[in-house]
Amino acid sequence: MHEDIPNEDRLYYRVHQTYLSRGELKPGVFREIGDGMSTDWAKYSTPLESRNRAKKPEKNGIVSFIVGGLRKLNLTVVHAPSKENQAHTNVNGAKNSLKEYHQIC
Repeated sequence: MHEDIPNEDRLYYRVHQTYLSRGELKPGVFREIGDGMSTDWAKYSTPLESRNRAKKPEKNGIVSFIVGGLRKLNLTVVHAPSKENQAHTNVNGAKNSLKEYHQIC
């Protein structure tokens, strides 16, 4: 069931090690695949659980976003749970400014 996500809540986003260089995120790291940029809502997930959903968790890290900050950038945040992942949430829109709004977990 889809739920409204409050502005103060957090989303987790997996980042593969190929998108890191000297502790900095490379351009193109924030991208849509399919229905949007796939994230996990903290209400239903932890950073570790999100990381462990990767095919090779040891090659991934997690960054997080505050939902209200994403919405201020005119991005849409839509809870899109699947049978396997209640936390799944899509972020849609131009992600040019996202690099300034993330936190590394």
